[in-house]
Amino acid sequence: EDEPDIAQSYVDILKNDTPTIRPQSRFQTEKKESPGSLNNFDLTIVNSAEDALKKVQEMKSKGESFAMGFFDVRLSHGMDGIELVKHIFSMDPNFYAVFVTAYQDRSIESINDYLGEEKSDHWDYLNKPFSRGEILQKARSFVSLWNLKREKQFQEKALSELNAKLNESEKLNSIAAVARSAGHEFGNILLQIIGKAELSLSKPPEKMREALQKILDASLKASEILDRFKTLTDNSAFQQTKEKVDLKGLIQDTIDLMEQQLEFSKIDVEVKGPDQLELEINETSIMQVLINLTMNSIHSMKIKAGGKIEYSLEDEGDEVVIRIRDFGPGIDEKIMDKVVEPLFTTKGKEGTGLGLSICKEIVEAEHGGSFTLQNHSEQGLEVIIRLPKKTEIQRAA
Repeated sequence: EDEPDIAQSYVDILKNDTPTIRPQSRFQTEKKESPGSLNNFDLTIVNSAEDALKKVQEMKSKGESFAMGFFDVRLSHGMDGIELVKHIFSMDPNFYAVFVTAYQDRSIESINDYLGEEKSDHWDYLNKPFSRGEILQKARSFVSLWNLKREKQFQEKALSELNAKLNESEKLNSIAAVARSAGHEFGNILLQIIGKAELSLSKPPEKMREALQKILDASLKASEILDRFKTLTDNSAFQQTKEKVDLKGLIQDTIDLMEQQLEFSKIDVEVKGPDQLELEINETSIMQVLINLTMNSIHSMKIKAGGKIEYSLEDEGDEVVIRIRDFGPGIDEKIMDKVVEPLFTTKGKEGTGLGLSICKEIVEAEHGGSFTLQNHSEQGLEVIIRLPKKTEIQRAA
């Protein structure tokens, strides 16, 4: 405002025991104050467009901003108030403006066209002479709107930071889960190595070479699992290599590796299905699944002397089905859906709650198959693994 008397009237109205609605956020500590002790509006009075732009720039350089302003349309020199506001909008998109004039030479439509439709809710119009109530109403309304927008920005920023922390936490949880799963798998493999070593001591010399080869195979599997964990912690994608594998031979290899645990638990095994049924899979991963499922079956039948595990293979055209059935007590139907969730275990302190969730991830995420559990109609638990013969890329080709 370039007329001193009118500029003073703004001061008289807005700084005369009028409570300020100051920029704040719910994240800031609220102070309880009596109405008489509240601060007034913080006012800045300038009498030219040039000075106004300087003040806006000064505030921006300090990381602060004005909420709104009253602008005389006709200023004595330089740009008029409407042109000035357009410049301020470009500097601070959150700014609000009220044009105050005694003249009717600019229509509301022309001002709206000049400032742009996207700014139509950021400005208003007052005729001179104005009343105290009109100025207070515009000031309170626009400062409240400005505060609400700032509040929204504070919340969005806080939410964004929280999401970033959650994402980082999820990443750390994933690494921790893989670390636990690596420990879980190493535990199984070490049992196999120890078991083979113990069995080899009671075998004749000509049979020891075979047992030592099994120990070497188990050690190589452990090395591959360790490589996976290293790759994850290095934030790089581990490319799982797939090659054609004889599934019946893979099941037999798993049984051979688990020989000590099976013999100790007096559990018989039976493998059904066609010979030379080959499928392109990651051999290490699927063996990991078979080992986990075999260990679970052994555990489910340890409460009684002896038991049986049946492995069966079926060729169903577009997919191969692997079924692993034990003759234990099965799983309570109430928790059937939960047992494949990470960290859920029925084994108490003996279990990590990762075995079945790892199996499901390997079958479904890595191989595009399906992994389901069901209680057998006669006795025990049956795990059904369906593996497609072609990958999604091969099917699309």
